[in-house]
Order: sequence, then C-alpha cells, then structure tokens
Amino acid sequence: MTKTIYFVTGSKDKYQDVEEYIQKTASWLTVVQEDFDIREVQSLNQEKVAMHKADVAWNRIKKPLIIDDSGIFFEEYPLFPGVFTKYMVRALGFEGLARVLGSNNSVSFRSCIVYADEDNRMLFRGETKGRLEITDGPPSEDLHEVFFPEGSDKNYQALRELPEFEKVNYRFRAIRQFLDWYEKKET
Repeated sequence: MTKTIYFVTGSKDKYQDVEEYIQKTASWLTVVQEDFDIREVQSLNQEKVAMHKADVAWNRIKKPLIIDDSGIFFEEYPLFPGVFTKYMVRALGFEGLARVLGSNNSVSFRSCIVYADEDNRMLFRGETKGRLEITDGPPSEDLHEVFFPEGSDKNYQALRELPEFEKVNYRFRAIRQFLDWYEKKET
C-alpha cells in the first residue's frame, strides 16, 4: 500500500532530489511538496532549528511531513556557519569564506531531516566530510561547486551526474535513515 508524505520546502531543487531518490529506493512512498518557507528560530543548534521548523510545518498542514535543514560546517569552527550558511555565502561570497577558512579548508555538509506527525518528531542526520577549494572563478552562491567530498577529485555538483553521487550525498544519508525507520513504523 502506497503511503504519502509531505516534504515542506521552498526549494524546488531540494524537493526534486529527495523525490527522485525516494522514488528509486522506496516506491511504496509518495512524496508531495508543500511549498512554503518557515521562519527559522535563531540558534546555532541545527537540530533545534530543524525541530522548530517541523513543529511549525505540522501546525500549518497537519499531515505527515518531513523537513530538511542543511548547512556546511567548518572543522575549525564546529558550529559555524551551520544554520547560517546561506546568509554567510550571500554576505561574504566565496572570497570572504576563504578568508574565514584560512589554511584549514576541511568542512562537512550536514543535513537534519525531521519527520513529524501528530504523535512523533523524529530526527535523522546525514553528513559528508570534505574540503572547500575556492578559486577565482565566476561568482556563485552554490557551495556545491567548490565542495569536494573526501576521496573525490570531483566537486559535489559534478558528482550529481554520476552513480557515486548517492554515496556522497549528505541529505540522502539522512533520508535513508528516515526511510528505514518509517518502513518499520508502518509495518
């Protein structure tokens, strides 16, 4: 029996990635996008931000849902920029990020997926470690273009077209944990 879950996100690209992955790996689950933005609580704690977003989303649609909060974390500054990634890139650009990083370009992308229904709030984490290689290229706000997962000579964006992308995708790691849990919950 097919189940339906709602993915609350204002990002069409994020939705498409998750929907395609779930279609391919869990055909018993249908994902529908609920396209609205949620004002985030101000916190350095990614899990707290993600849980807050799930609560707000649940109160708005009252349907089983997932939300995602993702960000990049510098090894040198473990909580930073984290939940403020989007704003950091917009404010500083890649050149400013390079100055903040200094000589330690080790980073990780982390995703917190939260499932919410009337009785449950469950959090699932995914992480991909790697490095930022910021060059004097054309301006962009997409950190995936300068993020190289550990063991790869290709950036994250280039890997999207290759089979190994599933293995390095931090969001898919969290979604896989969610799917394993959800399938057990529903059987």
